[in-house]
Amino acid sequence: LRSREVLLREIHHCVKNNLQVVSSLLNLQQHAVEDARAQAVFLECQTQIQSMALVHEQIYQRAELDGVGAAGYVESLVRYLAGVYEAEWRGVSVSVDAKGELRLDLDSAIPAAIIVNELVSNAFKHAFPDGRKGAVRVRVDLSAVGEAIIEVADDGVGFAASMAAKAPDAPRSLGLDLVQALARQLRGELGFRDREGGGSVCLLRFKPLLREGPLEAVD
Repeated sequence: LRSREVLLREIHHCVKNNLQVVSSLLNLQQHAVEDARAQAVFLECQTQIQSMALVHEQIYQRAELDGVGAAGYVESLVRYLAGVYEAEWRGVSVSVDAKGELRLDLDSAIPAAIIVNELVSNAFKHAFPDGRKGAVRVRVDLSAVGEAIIEVADDGVGFAASMAAKAPDAPRSLGLDLVQALARQLRGELGFRDREGGGSVCLLRFKPLLREGPLEAVD
């Protein structure tokens, strides 16, 4: 059993490293092209791959291999995206509110991570145009009925305003389609709304397969 655990841990470590290599290759390709749209596509692919790598990293670093604490990888992912989109330099603050110990199996953690990646990236890209400052808040929680709750909120211009500002000839983004498809894969509910005081809220609810017991870090 101990040998099996070591092997599984090494597999997760190797997968994480290989994903990091792919991410680095995409980063090189991004800087090799001059077209702004192509660069944006490379960056989007890079952040999606990084979101998956962080899940494997969290599993590798934990004592238990049958699940991953959502709060840990969500916080790491949001920190990474804040750096990619230069949130601090733009005057956009970021916070992660993890109220409960939400644990997910790998099949749930990967889609959830990609959803968070897309929602937070969209907030950085579209919620604060023309030098607008603001805040992005991510909440990870477990409801009283055992539902996983992942909420991404901002105090930016809101969905309606960002859609109205989009150029008519702008290419259709696959981000929303991807998020909705992954929410269906999780058999969850995904909702979008504008806030009364300004900004938007995206809320994902789904039933996690693993949700009990704290995870302990290993050396």
